[in-house]
Amino acid sequence: MPITVGVGMAKGDQKNGRFRKKGVFTAGGSFFDLICSLIGEVLRLVQSFAREGRQVPEELLFLMQLCEGDNFQKTPPGSRSYAFLLPLALENLESSPEYAKFCRLLLTERRFNKVFPPAERGEAGNLVFPKEYLLSIAWRYLNQTGTPALRPEALGEILAQSEAVWEKRSFNFRMVAPLVGLSGSGELPEFNLGRWRLRRLSESEVARVQYFRQYFSLPATMVYSGEAPPCLSFALVLEDCEVPFSGLAAGWNVVRPEFLPEKELRDLVSLLQAATSVGEFGCWSAISCPVLIYYTVDWAANPFGNPFSPDYAWPLGRLHFGREWFLPPAGWDDWVSRMFSFIEGAPEPEKVRYRRALRWFAESIFCDNLCDRMMKLFIALEVLCLGGIKVDRGKGQKIAARCSELLHTDDRERRRWRKFIKDAYEKVRPLLFHEGADEEKLAQLLKEKLKISVPEECADLLEIAFRTAWNALVLGLAREKA
Repeated sequence: MPITVGVGMAKGDQKNGRFRKKGVFTAGGSFFDLICSLIGEVLRLVQSFAREGRQVPEELLFLMQLCEGDNFQKTPPGSRSYAFLLPLALENLESSPEYAKFCRLLLTERRFNKVFPPAERGEAGNLVFPKEYLLSIAWRYLNQTGTPALRPEALGEILAQSEAVWEKRSFNFRMVAPLVGLSGSGELPEFNLGRWRLRRLSESEVARVQYFRQYFSLPATMVYSGEAPPCLSFALVLEDCEVPFSGLAAGWNVVRPEFLPEKELRDLVSLLQAATSVGEFGCWSAISCPVLIYYTVDWAANPFGNPFSPDYAWPLGRLHFGREWFLPPAGWDDWVSRMFSFIEGAPEPEKVRYRRALRWFAESIFCDNLCDRMMKLFIALEVLCLGGIKVDRGKGQKIAARCSELLHTDDRERRRWRKFIKDAYEKVRPLLFHEGADEEKLAQLLKEKLKISVPEECADLLEIAFRTAWNALVLGLAREKA
């Protein structure tokens, strides 16, 4: 089935078969007419080669196969035999005067040269880019129409869509971050977190998750709660993220990682991780986002022979199998929104501090190594409790005092927690940070100095301390002291 186009030719863009005098289309629409003529000839050659049963050498298809491999979209089966004849048709076109004229016009066009400067593309680019540009148009035409017969209106729509994207020189993406660990077996209302929205995956997004399933492989023996089975259903979604042409890698399929909203997304996932501190302590879950899926309906003719709108994914991290999936209780959306509002409403330095603390805490959840987990929990507590205060001496005592205030109102419990955190900070932390101790040495010290026989217990207590202190801040129990 042909791929449908979401953008048609705007009213007034085409008149008597000619485009307006702007951008890539020259005065009088001659460049448009030239492209239509060349694409018409390419399609005629494809039909002729198909009737003759011609075969294209495998090496000519290599770049096309790479282009299709890095995309969720595929050439429809009915168009594939025609599409794979395009390199042969374009080779036959290279000697024509019309093709030479097209090359001159394309390689001197202002916008094209701004995106692909002559000095960067070199002589090799001057030879290859015009042919690949036509390939992208002809291949897209076959994908959408399913036929090599020329339909001027369909070709006009494709060129109009390309012109609209070239005019703005950017693509508008939908970013979808599937949330592993947030079980979809229960009900959870959609809600906003700034410009992102937490909602269920759509049908087309589920299909993309299946396509990129290498990032979501879950072991069959994974332990999980019967109330919260591993049903991957929810995602954080950014509906409109504009990425300039410079934000796409060669091929125009893959968004360069520096143009992805990765830091913003990690902050939100860290917030969701902290928001799992509900219910019974010790029964904690892990929420992660191993991949960011992005797709768009935008498309533009390009010198990479790419007929597809960018539609791919970028890996963000690994999965964690050591904790159960989280089944959000009723009202969890309000609790997450309250946390988000608390951070966003804080002064800028505090906002940065809270995000850093949550990030370190979230990273501790995914540590397989106990020493690494404890180091990140120490950092998270320090960032959260010191509040940017410079302390040369007695840092452990300061953190212990501040944290115990947040943890309990009962004086006896406060003293107990204050002693544990002070001892952990002054005796355990230096061993990890300054001596790089292994788990064996850590276990020996915990048993001798803190009277803790199981090392994991110390890490769990640090996690309890962070979770409880953070919840107390959000609930406002000690906000005046934050």
